[in-house]
Amino acid sequence: DNTTQFFEAEEATLQKFGSSKSAAAFAGRRRSLAQMRESITGTIHNVAVVIHETISQTFGLQDKDDDNDDDDMDEHHLVNEMLEELSDEEMEICARASYQYLKNPQETDKLYAIRFLRAKQGNVPKATQRLKETLDFRKRKNIDWVRMAFDTKIPDKINFTRSEQEHYASKLEHEISSGTVKVQGYDKDGRSTYIFIPRNVQGHDNEWTIKQHIYTLERAVASSKAKDSTVNAVVDFNGFSLRNAPPTNLGKEFMATFRNHYAGAIHAILLVDAPATFNILWNVFKPLLAQSTREKIHFISTKDTADNPLTQLYNASQAASWMRLDGTLNRAFTADEYLYQTPFNQPFQANSTEEGENDRRDGAATTSATTQQ
Repeated sequence: DNTTQFFEAEEATLQKFGSSKSAAAFAGRRRSLAQMRESITGTIHNVAVVIHETISQTFGLQDKDDDNDDDDMDEHHLVNEMLEELSDEEMEICARASYQYLKNPQETDKLYAIRFLRAKQGNVPKATQRLKETLDFRKRKNIDWVRMAFDTKIPDKINFTRSEQEHYASKLEHEISSGTVKVQGYDKDGRSTYIFIPRNVQGHDNEWTIKQHIYTLERAVASSKAKDSTVNAVVDFNGFSLRNAPPTNLGKEFMATFRNHYAGAIHAILLVDAPATFNILWNVFKPLLAQSTREKIHFISTKDTADNPLTQLYNASQAASWMRLDGTLNRAFTADEYLYQTPFNQPFQANSTEEGENDRRDGAATTSATTQQ
C-alpha cells in the first residue's frame, strides 16, 4: 500500500510538470502493484476459509449455522490479524498440526488459529499469544517425531533420522506396551476414544510418560470421524491405587499440557468407577483445569446401569465391558499390532472391524443422546 501511494504521488508530480512519458511509466507500475495487492488479498481470504474447514476437523470446533455468515466474516478478519503475527516457521508448524497435511501437504492447506481465537472470546492478542505458545510447545516436544515414530514413510519435510526414529519408537513402545493408553472404539457420533487405564502403569518417566499421552491424544484426534473432530477420554479406574498415581510435578505438567494445548479437542472426559482414594488426586489437580474443562468431566459408576452415559454414547460393539456391562470390545491389546500394523489415524479395533465401523455409521446417522459438553 505504501509503495502504491508513492507511485501515485510520483505520477501526479510528473503529470503536473509535463513529463507524460515518465508519468505513464509510473502509472503502469501502480497498476501492476494494484493487481498484485488484489491477488494477495484473494489468497489471504482463501487461507482464512481453509482454516475454518481444516482446523474445525483437527481441533474439534462446532459447525456454525448458515445464519452466522456475518460472524464468520468477522472471524476471518480476526484470524488474518493473528496470522500476520506468525513467522514462516510458525505457519508451517500450524499446518503440520493437521495429520492429513503432515502426510500429504497437497491434500489440505495450512493453519489452525480459530480454536485459540474462540477460546479467548475473540481477543486477538491473547489468542495469538496462546497460539504461539502452542506452536513453541509442538516444536520443543517434537510432536511430528512422536506421530511419525512408527511410520515406514517419513515426509520429506520432517528431519527425522533413522536412529532418531528408532529411539522414539523404542521409548514409546516401552511405555505403551503395558496397555496403559490406547485409542479404541468410536461413539455413536464417530468420536474416537482415548482410553487410559491407570492400574497398568508400571512406572513414570519425566519425558516419555508425557509423550505417550501426547502420542495417544494426537492419534485420537487424527482418528476421529465426528463432524467436529472431537474425541472422548475414558478412564478405567478399576483396580486403581495411589501407587499408580504420577508424581505431583509430572501430574501437573500433564494437566498443563492438556489444558493449554488439547482441551479444545475433547468432547467429554468420563471417569469410570473412580475409588475414594482418587479424591486425594482430584483435589490436587482440579484447580489446574479451566471451568469449561471441568464441566466436561463426568464421574460414572457402572453399577448404576440405569443412568450410565456410556450406554447412551456407545454401541455395545464399540465399548468394553467395563464401560457398559454388555460391551463386547474386549480383545486383548497387542502393542505390535497397534503401533506397527495399524495406521496412525486409525484406532486399535477389536472383534470385527467391519462390524464396528458399521455401528459407527449407524450411530452417526441418527441424532443420539450424548453427554453435553
